[in-house]
Amino acid sequence: MAITTSTNKALLDAQVELWHTTFAYIKSMALKSALDLGIADAIHGNDGTATLPQIVSRVTLHSSKIPCPAPPHAGTHSHRHLLQRPTPGRQWQQRAHVLTPASQLLVGTPSLTPFMALVLDGIYVSPFLGLGTW
Repeated sequence: MAITTSTNKALLDAQVELWHTTFAYIKSMALKSALDLGIADAIHGNDGTATLPQIVSRVTLHSSKIPCPAPPHAGTHSHRHLLQRPTPGRQWQQRAHVLTPASQLLVGTPSLTPFMALVLDGIYVSPFLGLGTW
């Protein structure tokens, strides 16, 4: 079989699909981290918009875990489903983060946070790691 451009594209698309499937759990774990830290609540408690230093000051994280200022990209890439991109053109400490529609479901009453926390708990996630041995 001759390798053509369409074959190369199909193989590349297949490889991309495999990588996306392999690392899909990272999004769930990032969501779990955001829930555990209370990032959506921190922004919501700051009238729906907050800078990174304001978020850090409100999350449930011991101060010893924050030995130095966070880099400009911290919290935005892994939690992009919860935070809208900050406004460009300012110093990173002054860029405001806003809740996305998905993250608005995690604050207030009713909130999906308890259900999401339950579904992402290790007791429910770990059995899926053994499906291959079954």
